[in-house]
Amino acid sequence: MNERAEDLIVLAALGELTAEERLELDGLAAADPAVAAELAAELDTAAQLMSATPIDAPASLRASVLEAIGDVAQVAPAEAPAAVVSIEERRERRSRRLLPILSAAAAVVLVVGGAVVLTGGDDSSGDEFALVADAPDAVERDFVGMADAELRLVYSPSEDAIVLDGNGVPSLDDAQTYVLWLIRDGEATPAAEFRPDTSGGVSARFDGIDPSDAVLGITAEPIGAVTTPTEPILATA
Repeated sequence: MNERAEDLIVLAALGELTAEERLELDGLAAADPAVAAELAAELDTAAQLMSATPIDAPASLRASVLEAIGDVAQVAPAEAPAAVVSIEERRERRSRRLLPILSAAAAVVLVVGGAVVLTGGDDSSGDEFALVADAPDAVERDFVGMADAELRLVYSPSEDAIVLDGNGVPSLDDAQTYVLWLIRDGEATPAAEFRPDTSGGVSARFDGIDPSDAVLGITAEPIGAVTTPTEPILATA
């Protein structure tokens, strides 16, 4: 298990995960059984500690302890463990980086608006989809967590594009859309927006997106520019 996963598990046990960190941790747990097992154990321990009933120490015990330490020289508290400091420093760095991320998000949404979304009956669009899905260097990743839906992402470096392909994807109301997020170093970037057809099918190509080395997540969001994922995280890959 890497240090990043351990840090996220600590934050999860403390109840301090942001939506982006929850999305990243869900992806790591889905990909690594060791991470999933450690996360479950830490959350169980945290729940037991939270439910424990505090017991007041007897007055006689308190008096004996105070007497025993009366002659002990007082020293300054030790510094916080390095792991805790690193988590806080990382959270501060993420806050400082938030403003440029928000500025870039609008540009990302404009790129998403130029995606080729297939609903059938367009041979040229079908060819564009197949160029990615059938490319020799295509890499496929399957999403998990979305009920009975089957959804995959295929990325082709030579085409510099991804395709989303699947069925059984739940429909959304007219004011919502699905958003694909790329998670790197604890930061979530909206990469694509898509909606299933009336039968729950999805076939869409998005150019200029490289999902390599990123955790993938899907959320349902209001239509329009979005900058951070809204829980719950519906699927990860």
